Amino acid sequence: MNPMTRFGSVLGVVALFGLALATLIHRSQLPTEGSDGEVDFAGAHIPDIEVDRQDGSNVAIREMVPDGVSLVFLVSVNDCLVCQAEITQWRDLANRHSIFTIVPVGVGGDRNTYREMAEREIPGSEFVFDDDHALLTALGAKPATPTRILLDGTRVVAVSQERSGDALLIATQDLLRRKESAMPPMK
Repeated sequence: MNPMTRFGSVLGVVALFGLALATLIHRSQLPTEGSDGEVDFAGAHIPDIEVDRQDGSNVAIREMVPDGVSLVFLVSVNDCLVCQAEITQWRDLANRHSIFTIVPVGVGGDRNTYREMAEREIPGSEFVFDDDHALLTALGAKPATPTRILLDGTRVVAVSQERSGDALLIATQDLLRRKESAMPPMK
């Protein structure tokens, strides 16, 4: 066998091995989705993604998240009717716990529909928009599915894309109880 052919063969095998290894490493760093609709991104900080405000200016999603517990709720116009009952549950929870905030994020669709829904369902909140799905992509979540991101400060506690959101609601209530029991009593 010609030495150059042998060298080319060895180089090809090494290149394929390197590509396979790089693919495995990349996949191991991606969030994974369980069968229950939960995306495993817990423990990481929320990606520093900019979203659009109603007035057209941009804001980093991290700037919108207050200290304490918050829920970033990504919803598409197609899911507005499905999500309204769930948003009511989250709003009621926010009304009972002063350390809990809802940050609604619209994904595609008519911005006026989102604004009207926010005014009606989540008074005092500002609907922002992730039209290019940057936040969903950074989290490894599926587009066109209601997505909820539970945060403790900027740290991701859980990401859920399950239809009902019940498991995340229970996790949120547990987190709020733990946080509030750790707070010093008010005088």
